Amino acid sequence: MARTLLNVRAMLRIRTLAFVTLAILGAAGCGKKAAKDQQDKQTNTPPSAPSPAPLVAAAPTPPPPPPAPTYSPDAAKQLVATFGDCVIADTCDAYKTLVGFGAQVGPDLLTALADPALPADSKKLVVEALGALKLPDVGPKLVELGSDPAYADLQDELFKAAGASGGQAAFDALIGAYDKAIRDSDDDRDIPLRGGLRAFPAESVAWAKDQLAKRKPKDASDATGIADLITDSATTADLPAVVEALGKSKDVMVRDRLAAEAIELGDLTHFDVFVAGLQSKDQY
Repeated sequence: MARTLLNVRAMLRIRTLAFVTLAILGAAGCGKKAAKDQQDKQTNTPPSAPSPAPLVAAAPTPPPPPPAPTYSPDAAKQLVATFGDCVIADTCDAYKTLVGFGAQVGPDLLTALADPALPADSKKLVVEALGALKLPDVGPKLVELGSDPAYADLQDELFKAAGASGGQAAFDALIGAYDKAIRDSDDDRDIPLRGGLRAFPAESVAWAKDQLAKRKPKDASDATGIADLITDSATTADLPAVVEALGKSKDVMVRDRLAAEAIELGDLTHFDVFVAGLQSKDQY
């Protein structure tokens, strides 16, 4: 009986030992499998996407521009009142705004010219604005003002603006005033009037050529003034007319001036005119 009990215990020990051994081996196998599974997972995991670039703050939206000024007589008057802060038209915002109003602002600018309280420098900008607007119907009015002694300080600017206005009426007013000035020895508007007539080179040269053919020898002073208009206005395109006028004139002073102008415009065949003038008995 005792031996049988010992045999049972021995068998139990053997089975227990086998069970423990199997458990240890199973645990070890599970550990290796888990490690292998983890390794396979790491190997098969796709690379992670690159981190996105940091966000750049958007530039702030600029404020909307102020509304464009709209024309009204009061707005025009207020803009003219600020001309005293300007030096030249190119850098004067008020000037640019006024001109931007177009033809409708013309009467307001003429009214401003008549304002005795407006400084002379501001009035010069007003006159320049009138010329920039190119209003043909304003040209004669500017010639009229330029001939008024009350506007003597603005004479050059007024005649120049009249020429810039363009149109037949402006030319007729300028050339009429010029003809009167060269006929009157006390009228000294001829030089500033030529400043306006430069805007009409072809018309001025044609008028002068016609007048030279009509003037009598006794009108020598007139003829000189006419020649001065040609030399002041002629362009390369007017060279044939200058040479034609030179061929028809007999006045030494006029011929010298016309020859000098023809040479300046590129025709170098007229130096003999100066030699002939020096050899003449003309007092000039």
